[in-house]
Amino acid sequence: MKRNPVNEQIKAREVLLIDENGQKLGVMSREKALEIAASKNLDLVQVSPQEVPVCRIMDYDKYLYAKEKKQRAGKHHTSTLKEVRFRPHTDEHDIEIKLSKVKKFLEEGHKVRITIFFKGREAIFVQEGYKLMERIEKILSDVAKLENKPQLFGRRLIAVFTKKK
Repeated sequence: MKRNPVNEQIKAREVLLIDENGQKLGVMSREKALEIAASKNLDLVQVSPQEVPVCRIMDYDKYLYAKEKKQRAGKHHTSTLKEVRFRPHTDEHDIEIKLSKVKKFLEEGHKVRITIFFKGREAIFVQEGYKLMERIEKILSDVAKLENKPQLFGRRLIAVFTKKK
């Protein structure tokens, strides 16, 4: 993270000073600006390096803390991918239960990968897997949209759903 010049680190002779409330106090010498900041028990921070640098009076540690906290908060809001698995002959009640979980995940803002996997001789029922995926798509059509068409990868039929906006 790039740090701004603070107090004695500012090299310019004259600065355009802005107080803690955002009011322009005008162009003045660096020493006078430092005195004003010191009288308020705050820091003088260079916010823009121009011919006449723009400096602001603020509590720099508090500013850095708020900036870091904001960056950390932004990192935690990535949507994750949840997976719900089905088999080609999944019972009706089990489908309803699993789809209620899918709806819950979508409401929380996650993407959901629906996987229909075929074990052993079930691989001959690929068409039933596609039919099940179409049924799931119809049921979820009010809350979710299909991100990509269902694709068969070996013994797995996979589709990804996202929340409708």
